[in-house]
Amino acid sequence: MAAYLEAQPDLPVPFTIDIAAFPQGDEPTRIAEVRRIAELLDLPVETNHGHIAATLPVGRARYRVVAVSDDASGRWSALITYVDHVRPNTDREG
Repeated sequence: MAAYLEAQPDLPVPFTIDIAAFPQGDEPTRIAEVRRIAELLDLPVETNHGHIAATLPVGRARYRVVAVSDDASGRWSALITYVDHVRPNTDREG
């Protein structure tokens, strides 16, 4: 896909296309899988706010394998509980 998109610069596609894999299992298993794939592809492992990832850029595409820590997943779950309960006040005139 990446080679095809590189050969077709007039196609309306985003600047990059992400293909992401999220390993399953408990947290240590997920992190170990990211590290295993990173080693296979000779990539660095990056950690950012509870996301452990390795990224392989291929032209306009990139392959990412990401493990989300249990702590980061818990923070997201807590945040998303507000979605159906917090609404903007649209009754004001203005």
